[in-house]
Amino acid sequence: HTITVVCGRALTYLPIYFIMDIYAYTIVTPMFRLPQLGGYWTYLAFLTLFLLTCIFFAMTLSLLVYRREDCILLYVFLSVPMLFLSGIFWPGSNMPVFWEYFAKLFPSSFGLNGYVRIASMGCTLSQIRPMITGLAVQCISYFITTCLLYHRAIHSKKQIAKSL
Repeated sequence: HTITVVCGRALTYLPIYFIMDIYAYTIVTPMFRLPQLGGYWTYLAFLTLFLLTCIFFAMTLSLLVYRREDCILLYVFLSVPMLFLSGIFWPGSNMPVFWEYFAKLFPSSFGLNGYVRIASMGCTLSQIRPMITGLAVQCISYFITTCLLYHRAIHSKKQIAKSL
């Protein structure tokens, strides 16, 4: 039952974010004349894995945050540090080892590096294999943690309902 709930929610979120990203890639990127050297299908394949990883990551975090408003605060305060941790704005070679490993907990680190290499360098999926592997490990890990946390939340709500 838990896997059905998690997959159902993920498959609900996926098309919404997919459409927004396709819009950003096909309309916004050319509008600002940003580079698009990579193949469109390469981008779509990478995007699918990245979005699933982000969705499971967000679903995991959503169960750890008690009030919805706190998510907005987390987003605002963590967005700039995440950009620096990704290595896009701050060279990864100058980053302390602790922060380098800490950055690997977040999908944005692998996602931003993969996207920049696809769009700016024209890389193929085989050339960004480390980013794909990192995202795949995160996707599986966050899927498992999401299922465990949802299972606990569903069963605790059932226990509360039985006691009433």
